[in-house]
Amino acid sequence: MASYSAIPVTISAATKNYYIVIYPDNTSAIVKASQIKPLPERTETIRYRRSIYDAPDSNAEEITVLNAKDNVKIRGIFKSYQLIVLGDKTGWTKISSSKKTASK
Repeated sequence: MASYSAIPVTISAATKNYYIVIYPDNTSAIVKASQIKPLPERTETIRYRRSIYDAPDSNAEEITVLNAKDNVKIRGIFKSYQLIVLGDKTGWTKISSSKKTASK
């Protein structure tokens, strides 16, 4: 399986060659424009029941719960969380330590 390391960011300002981005934990950084790419998307079937949060933090508000066999779209990874889409809900779920995660 290919490595998946897209970090979802919000662009808050731009110049010709640089962006100011805000990471999911609300920290910011200046990055080269060439480093910004559209988020790839892949589909995964959930293996076990788990919570979906409104931020990549287990203390964040729980949005919903995923059940085993739910099919979700994975939009990115930040630290030990995946940004997922299930129907009209988008949120963060903790991933197992055996999967590779991206960090800033």
